[in-house]
Amino acid sequence: MKNNTFFEEMKKAGYAYEDERTERKKIKDAILAAKDIDEEALKAWYAEEEKHPFPFSKGQMTAYYSWANSLMRNTDAFEVNDLPWEKDTPDFIKALKAAGINHIVVTDRSTALMEGIHLLAELGCTMTGLETVTRREERWGDEEATKMPGIGFDIA
Repeated sequence: MKNNTFFEEMKKAGYAYEDERTERKKIKDAILAAKDIDEEALKAWYAEEEKHPFPFSKGQMTAYYSWANSLMRNTDAFEVNDLPWEKDTPDFIKALKAAGINHIVVTDRSTALMEGIHLLAELGCTMTGLETVTRREERWGDEEATKMPGIGFDIA
């Protein structure tokens, strides 16, 4: 789980996007800093900015954050502690498949959990049963492992 080419490439693309966005923002700041703001230049900037949307959907980002959090927490399984919204779940599953993730453990405790579980099943995921994820966070030093109850799903 630690080395995952798909998620590593997402990370690189996200950083590249942010670097480019920072450079584009400098151009906007220069336009706005001028004594007499060039309205046409500002309109052109906004038109150009619209051509550079963030490269990933919310569903893809939820998959990425699940991976990143699993790494940060040193989990013993691919933990999903926050299922995506219904409209974002298909992209979430596609991203997991593209990353080669074939099993997740959902530890989400939200009020929409039941809807999320049913949506995973509708999208072809198979519930495998109750599981426990062990987190071994080391942010503060010598922390004890934490056990999180979850539900396992195979990604088809």
